[in-house]
Amino acid sequence: FQAEGEEGHSSSIVDLFDSLRSPIQFLQDLEWIDEYQEARFFTSLSKTISKAINQYCTTVEEMFMAEMFPRPADFLQPQKSSAWLEKAKQLTDRGEKKLEAFTFQPESCVKLNNIEAARRLLDSMYAQIEADKKMDILEHTAPPVPEKIDRGDRFLFTVKVAIAEGLVPLDTSPSAKLDTFVTLSDEQGNRLAKTRTIYETLNPRWDESFDLSVEKPLWIMISVRDRALVGKHDTVGRAYLCLDPKRFGDFMTHELWFDLDSQGRILLRVSMEGEKDDLQFYFGRAFRSLKRAENDMVRIFIDKMTPFIRQSISRPVLKSLMKQNTVGSIDYNKAFGNVTALFGSALGSKDEVQIPLPQSEKPRFKSEGLTDVEIEQAIVPLFDFFDANLSTLNTYLSESTKDMVMSRSWKEILNVIEGLLIPPLSEVQSEMKPLTDKEVDVVFKWLKFLRDYFYAGGEGPVALEALQNQKYRDILSIRLYYDWHTDALMEECVRMMQHSLRAAPSIKKRAKSVYQQRNLGTIKNRKKEKQQEKEKDVSNGETILRILRMRVNTSDFIAQQLQAMTSLQAEREAHAKEMEKRKLSRPRQQAQIPPIPEIPEVPSVPPLPLK
Repeated sequence: FQAEGEEGHSSSIVDLFDSLRSPIQFLQDLEWIDEYQEARFFTSLSKTISKAINQYCTTVEEMFMAEMFPRPADFLQPQKSSAWLEKAKQLTDRGEKKLEAFTFQPESCVKLNNIEAARRLLDSMYAQIEADKKMDILEHTAPPVPEKIDRGDRFLFTVKVAIAEGLVPLDTSPSAKLDTFVTLSDEQGNRLAKTRTIYETLNPRWDESFDLSVEKPLWIMISVRDRALVGKHDTVGRAYLCLDPKRFGDFMTHELWFDLDSQGRILLRVSMEGEKDDLQFYFGRAFRSLKRAENDMVRIFIDKMTPFIRQSISRPVLKSLMKQNTVGSIDYNKAFGNVTALFGSALGSKDEVQIPLPQSEKPRFKSEGLTDVEIEQAIVPLFDFFDANLSTLNTYLSESTKDMVMSRSWKEILNVIEGLLIPPLSEVQSEMKPLTDKEVDVVFKWLKFLRDYFYAGGEGPVALEALQNQKYRDILSIRLYYDWHTDALMEECVRMMQHSLRAAPSIKKRAKSVYQQRNLGTIKNRKKEKQQEKEKDVSNGETILRILRMRVNTSDFIAQQLQAMTSLQAEREAHAKEMEKRKLSRPRQQAQIPPIPEIPEVPSVPPLPLK
């Protein structure tokens, strides 16, 4: 997997599509007279193409995972008798060593480029065979289907393994964690799907989707497993789900929480659509396989960055900074020095403001104890981490994949900073204490420094519009409300909730279909619609509720607001659905109205009698 050309992908993906284009060109050169038969041949060929793409994704992902989770060269599988000693050694090392930053390899970048290149090549292939035109031919010239033939309808289920909560470690130690993955098995015990392993947590998040094709109700077993050092993996808990086409016939996405037979619960999102033997369906499945592989690989990139980001931007670092009394002189441009060489743009002197701060972002008072240099020095390890890896990512990732990775990493930084300021939304009072005014100012200075780093005077990896996205603006609003009085926050929250509920309700749409992913054009349209829906749902009411979690005697108010939000939103959605049904049924009602009789013609005037 060596990069070739400016796009950064290897020759393997080019070879794959050359082999897939060969039969396409052969069929086109035949100049088949019967258009219907030609379309049927292309349909069968598209099924083979879909399977080949899916297999390529699986193979590349396995190689990618081996690179991202390497074992030491001298690693030996421990014997069963010494497994507990090996585990104890790992626990001891974990307590003594600091978190080591991960270094990305060029080969991993090339594999991600291959998946991105495959999407473009597949879109070109879709246009080459004129898939939409052949679908029209099949629909209008297909012979009549004989009656009384039960071909056994098949249905495509999409099962997304999302998160688990409240898992119980098998070890009796109070600090024990789990290295969990999830398997889906059928009634005979055959494994249908398996997630990646999430390490050292009792509340893992996988967010992985799988397609399961069924023709009748199928019971599947959901097993949460703890990865063992040797031998069989331990079972943390199980649950069961029946994939019944009748239950999921509304084609909506169902969020299903399952209580495990031990303790804890797991969330699955399940949707269904009919499986069809046509070109657009098979190309849609191929595009979906590529997109999921791309998302999984980008997620692993971010998972490797996240621990170091969380360690560098944390409350312990903040508290340590506030306690220090003396700081030696440092070079202000140290954190930005390598960015200049990387992106070829000088960032200016230390007194130059990279991006003017909006009025709401300026500090409420000047911190006398800490200068900008000292505040920035606290997160220099994070800048050094990015410097060490951005060179590799900038060199070996294509423009589009680099944009995905860096945009997701910026999103993760925003999530970490948000978690530093306020707790997640819940009706239970949080043990998290609010920061002081000086600490809040330091956090927003960190946010500004990181934004300037990613922007790099317009030469950075992320555009300013993407940096100052809706999430960024939501974090700025935290500063506005952070020191408000509790009563004022409650009043503002009620006002905002009422305003948002008066707005047009959002109607729950059908789950994303394979047909919406049959080419890059339909994928872009779907992404644009999703972004527009997200912007409509913006509200600061949730931010205020999260701030109130850190205030005393607010649990009842938060629970009341959450319950009101849920019930009123459900009522609005039900009303909107009812109106939609009435709208769709109007043509039928009009058809039942008897037609208005035609107005009879006016009889001709008889001629006047002759005198």
